[in-house]
Amino acid sequence: MKPSEAIDYLLDPIGKREMHDDAVRLAVDALKKQEPVKIYKKWDGYYGKNNPCCGVCHGYIKEYDRYCSRCGQAIDWSKND
Repeated sequence: MKPSEAIDYLLDPIGKREMHDDAVRLAVDALKKQEPVKIYKKWDGYYGKNNPCCGVCHGYIKEYDRYCSRCGQAIDWSKND
């Protein structure tokens, strides 16, 4: 389901129940991606250093990116406890 279709079904309560549930699920997933997750460092043998990685998809991210370019998750750059 495309995001534009999801919005249409959310606004149309007469729509099919299954599609409405899909639209709600899509909206909740989008909201969850806005909650920042902490990064972790992973050893990169090619560059010979620890590089920051997304806490969700584990893909490498650029220093101080606000969102992961791979999965779209918001990133929390505060110090890990």
